[in-house]
Amino acid sequence: MIIVDEGISYELALKGLVLESFGTQGSFTIFRNIIPKSVELIQSFIPDLNRFAPNSNSEPVSQITNSERRALVGTLSKANFIDYSSTLVSVPEGFNGKLLSYLELMIDLGEDAMKNGLQIIQDYSTELSKFLSNSDIRKTMQSHDDYYKTISKIRAKHQEDIKKYFDKNKPTLSRQKFSTIFDRFGDLEKAFVLEQKLKEVKRLQNYSVIVSEIQKVSEILTLVKSRLDNGDIDEISPVVAKNLAEGAHEVGRYAEYLAMYGYLTETAIGTVKNIEEQFTKLFIR
Repeated sequence: MIIVDEGISYELALKGLVLESFGTQGSFTIFRNIIPKSVELIQSFIPDLNRFAPNSNSEPVSQITNSERRALVGTLSKANFIDYSSTLVSVPEGFNGKLLSYLELMIDLGEDAMKNGLQIIQDYSTELSKFLSNSDIRKTMQSHDDYYKTISKIRAKHQEDIKKYFDKNKPTLSRQKFSTIFDRFGDLEKAFVLEQKLKEVKRLQNYSVIVSEIQKVSEILTLVKSRLDNGDIDEISPVVAKNLAEGAHEVGRYAEYLAMYGYLTETAIGTVKNIEEQFTKLFIR
């Protein structure tokens, strides 16, 4: 029998549950010890998520007027791109790709990120509530392996798509040549349009709901731990223990992903604004 103490890593504890899939007592012990780690993992991302909740941060007001933007677009259409191709511009730290396709990706991922994240958190919360209120479910709940594998695969794919735009060997790089991120001046005008679309995606994302649901999960998990410690729950099937542990892990991973997406959205919008201000000062003011 594999006994996991409170000092073991979260990932090893999850593996322990898999290995103990046929041992009720081993699963019970591992599950009881893994709950505090689950709560810690989930709660660790709440401060970051709160940054993106409505009214928690104020977006910098652009100093560029609409007339200046139109003037800049008109001026750039007549300028020689080669002359300014080596101009250094600000980019998100570690960014090393084409900004247009990156903005398009962030727009495309925005709706799915929030929808899938909220879905897994709420589904897991419901699963925990059933676990607490129905002793039979603690022994008979069906495996949710396929569900967690599917949702995890989607999240991982999105994260990998984003990673492709960043150079892991230069994580602090914050400036690139203009020609590295744009192929022509016309791309900058397209970036202005995409920036507005991304801002709308950001506006529609309700991080307050995500934070509220995550806090709810943390509270229920803490209650589960309390009832386990008090002996109110003394038997759990290995399948149920594994389900709840894997669910908590995926909730934590989605919280991490949503926090990352929120941060990268802000930096993408900020990048377009910075470049616009830089070229407005260069050509218009």
